[in-house]
Amino acid sequence: MWHFQPGSPGSSVRRDVSAYARRMTQWRRTTSAILLSVAVASSGVVVSSPANGAAGQCVTKKEYKKIRNGMTKSRVHNIFDTNGEVLFINPGHVHNEAYEYRTCRAFARTAGQKVQVQYNNYATRGGPVRVVYKQTY
Repeated sequence: MWHFQPGSPGSSVRRDVSAYARRMTQWRRTTSAILLSVAVASSGVVVSSPANGAAGQCVTKKEYKKIRNGMTKSRVHNIFDTNGEVLFINPGHVHNEAYEYRTCRAFARTAGQKVQVQYNNYATRGGPVRVVYKQTY
């Protein structure tokens, strides 16, 4: 590891490298902010708060009870107001998927922190994936 003493020949190099690193960090932040602004503005995406009024997108007990076997994945995502997190996707003739969704605080006290919903397209013979199982944990 290099150690420079003030006034030594390498100390100015260290200051120059530090200044360069600070400028590059600032440049990256500025560029990232600009690119994000342009992407959001050009995509037409409207940012809004979750339908259930929670701080983040979470599943309430009422929403969980609405989910029934045979519902499509898009209908579940509309009810939960979130796409959840993919646990697995097994493509093939019988397409299986599982998604995990965070529970809202009041629901989490009695049900657990997560909701898992599993989907497949076996019954529809290649059509859209539908709910085959749900659980909380």
